Amino acid sequence: MIWRPRWSSSRRSPPGSRAGASRDGCRSDGEKDNSFLATVEEFGDFVLEAEFRPDAGINSGVQFRSHSRPDVQEGRVQGYQYEIDPTPRALTGGLYEERGRRWLVPKDDPGEREAFKAKGGRLKAGEWNEMRVECRGPRVRTWLNGELAVDYTDDQPRPAGFIALQVHSNRNEALVGKTMAWRNLRLKRLD
Repeated sequence: MIWRPRWSSSRRSPPGSRAGASRDGCRSDGEKDNSFLATVEEFGDFVLEAEFRPDAGINSGVQFRSHSRPDVQEGRVQGYQYEIDPTPRALTGGLYEERGRRWLVPKDDPGEREAFKAKGGRLKAGEWNEMRVECRGPRVRTWLNGELAVDYTDDQPRPAGFIALQVHSNRNEALVGKTMAWRNLRLKRLD
């Protein structure tokens, strides 16, 4: 079993979008668009494991099976996202489709959101957390700190795409300077 982390900053949101980088992670600098650090290669079926540390309040995520083409939505990233949400919404580990159908799990429904809090609430803001994403064909599963969060079979699956670390846009002055950090990324192809 070979794990191959390969990261490149070649795929991003439109010009003008950025997140400040430091030894301790990505810093939110009041950017108006999401920022991404993406793999050069595309992946279909895989297991991705990583540790991440979000400051309280800074929303982020990990894109997978994603694409960015200049001729589609001004090059904006589209694809699945493992949500990282250290806010009272507690959606960490949830499955979102960026520039697509939006929330896949939990659905954008108050009852589903409330029920999901038991899973997303396992996040420890300001501390290192463990995430896992497993994609096999149309089935997507996510874990947060060793506990299954999502087990979803998509009737409109995305077959392959790049993987990208994301820092959400931020217009909230109180969050400027907050950081999102990742470490120990491990990727194993299953296809």
